[in-house]
Amino acid sequence: YGISGKIIGIDLSQIELRVAALLSGERSMMDSYINNKDLHADRARSLWPNYDNAGEKERKSLRQVGKMMNFADLFLSSANTMREQVYALSGGTIDLPLDIYRKVVDTREEIRPQLTTWQKKLIQTARRDGKIELPFLGQSRHFSDISAERSEIVNFPVQTTASNLMMQIQSLLTQRLKGDLFNKMPSGGDPKLFLQIFDAVYIDCPIGLEDFVVKSFDHVMQHLVSDEGYWGML
Repeated sequence: YGISGKIIGIDLSQIELRVAALLSGERSMMDSYINNKDLHADRARSLWPNYDNAGEKERKSLRQVGKMMNFADLFLSSANTMREQVYALSGGTIDLPLDIYRKVVDTREEIRPQLTTWQKKLIQTARRDGKIELPFLGQSRHFSDISAERSEIVNFPVQTTASNLMMQIQSLLTQRLKGDLFNKMPSGGDPKLFLQIFDAVYIDCPIGLEDFVVKSFDHVMQHLVSDEGYWGML
């Protein structure tokens, strides 16, 4: 329509890991986030205590393994799965012995005690009730083969909660961007949220309204983390 503008993208940093930390009460993960530490580097240090003395290139590779270890913790991934995924994601440049990944699995309960305890309770609940039900919204998922669906059982609350949070952001942000300020603007002249991809939203923003869009997002997040908001309730 001849109106120039920008696309503003805003994403939720490491939202799955943050959700898992919140729901499980895992202290090691919460400490990293509260104190603005590098969670992936921290996980790498749990396997390589001399991480900080390594060269920059080696630290980058070890951090990539630490990142995979963090997500493997969420999904209860096996040593073989971790090795294959690290190798694939690194383009074949990181090929560590299987024993290293076995050590990750063997020490998982020690490194992430609250997380693994929470995961065991989820599996026990699925075995007892045949389903997992989430708080507040009442969403549930049924499971029939507990042994084969362990990863799905522990993953369901994490990904569903993260998705719920982003959908609430989408809804509240859309309402915010359709406020009285834009009722008087020409058609097509107001910011529009046009894409949501699980952990990020994208807004088509006319020139000059960038600050308003960012502040609107901040306003939505402040509500969500308040006592009345979804994140605050969790």
